[in-house]
Amino acid sequence: MIDQLKSGVRSRVWVALASIFELLLGDPDQQRAFFEAGHVKHVLECLQSDDQPDLQAQAASCLAVAMSQNLPCRQWVVRAGAVTVLVRLLSGDPKLQEAASHAVANLVKRPTEREQKMLQDSHERTHTKMALVDAQEELHRLGGMEKLVQLMERGSSRVSS
Repeated sequence: MIDQLKSGVRSRVWVALASIFELLLGDPDQQRAFFEAGHVKHVLECLQSDDQPDLQAQAASCLAVAMSQNLPCRQWVVRAGAVTVLVRLLSGDPKLQEAASHAVANLVKRPTEREQKMLQDSHERTHTKMALVDAQEELHRLGGMEKLVQLMERGSSRVSS
């Protein structure tokens, strides 16, 4: 999958992103392994490919599902600088807005019960809190909250749920 993702051939990249999405869906262990292996950088490259909005939307969906149940993945996404790109995508076409808003929502959501258990260690709790605060601050600084509110007011199903 990673070779396909790095190939640069649009059809192969699309298939790889769809496969990654399915692999990560609902599997926190796979999500963490994907990030620990350093593969997220290839998804982030797709997220930044401005001339291919369908790949950007699929990459944002991959990030959203990867962060849905895995706090360390959220930290990695923040450190990788993805918040800036996601906020920019909130102004894109509706498909991009939906995918980006889902990713942003998963990025800044409260830790799940499983994640709360992981945060028993005070060092990890402090590190995690800092990453989430950084994400929220960057979201505010870049105008992401205002964009989310505008999408919600326009009735975007992903934002309002």
